[in-house]
Amino acid sequence: MSSRNQYLTDDERRLAPRVYEELCKVAEAIEMGAGSLLQIMQLESKPRAALREDGFTVDYFTVASVHTLRKPGVSESDLKVLCSARLGKARLIDNKRCTRL
Repeated sequence: MSSRNQYLTDDERRLAPRVYEELCKVAEAIEMGAGSLLQIMQLESKPRAALREDGFTVDYFTVASVHTLRKPGVSESDLKVLCSARLGKARLIDNKRCTRL
């Protein structure tokens, strides 16, 4: 368990896995073929809203190139879904690698 988790209340600790769940949903959608730049932009907005609804303050939720950590080019296939969100006193940071078809 991360040392940051000591800053979470019991209720916040139950909510914290939502960050990784949202990362996985986006990564799976990309791996299933939702890989155009427009689709990626749309995929990024849904988890931001969902996490905010659950009480998170989202610093960023984005899809980036594994190699540059910038917006992926059209032909880049190695991607990473990145998130930083605050919940209570803790800042939760996580990522999930995926491959665009």
